[in-house]
Amino acid sequence: MLSNTFRFGTSDDYGQDHLFTFTPNNIPTMKRITYFAVTAAFLLSGFSSVAQEKKNPPKKAMRESPAAKPVQTPTAASERKFDMMGMDKLMETYKVVSPMHELIAKFDGSWKEEMTMWLGGGAPPLTGLTVCKNEMIMGNLFQQSRHEGTFNARPFEGNGILGYDNVKKVFQNSWIDNIGSGISTMEGTYNEKTQTFTFKGKLVDPIGGREVKVRETLQIIDDNNQLLQMYSTGLDGKEMKSMEIRSTRN
Repeated sequence: MLSNTFRFGTSDDYGQDHLFTFTPNNIPTMKRITYFAVTAAFLLSGFSSVAQEKKNPPKKAMRESPAAKPVQTPTAASERKFDMMGMDKLMETYKVVSPMHELIAKFDGSWKEEMTMWLGGGAPPLTGLTVCKNEMIMGNLFQQSRHEGTFNARPFEGNGILGYDNVKKVFQNSWIDNIGSGISTMEGTYNEKTQTFTFKGKLVDPIGGREVKVRETLQIIDDNNQLLQMYSTGLDGKEMKSMEIRSTRN
């Protein structure tokens, strides 16, 4: 039967004897054996290490000169200072209501529209009658157009947005309606001599599933009459007139 006290003796490399006594309480028998074995191995290795250090004291590490710090060159981002006032000035310029916006605002009001569409191939044209209401929105930067009526004897509804980009120096418009799921966008210019807007863009041909180049002109005949004409480019590269809208102010 194992006793509750364990004595362990060893000698170091200098001839000195050492006696160690352990009294592990409440340790089961098998765990005591393991505990004593591990403790003995730890003490032997420890004394051996101490003796070895006395025989061969560690050499002093040579002091290394501090490494030169990399020279930090200023980046383009660090050289630029964030100019909040400058940015505010640019944004104010971007949202200025220009003479081009004032030109668009002249079209505000209610208009009657006669629509005609040509499908080509000798097919008879499709016609429609709608009423359009134009209204400047977003601080007079954009004109919203709401169209309601009938087209090809069916209910028709369409919405358009017309604006002028002060940075790009171009007019921009977008169009959606209830006879298609796409959103068309175009950009254009204004010829003051002919009082005509010219827009260019692309539309999706729902039958062929391809994009078609389109050109649209809006002629300001006078304060109360306008003529919109749209031309589509066919597979042969030739333009054909595809739509016309005659507008008269109510």
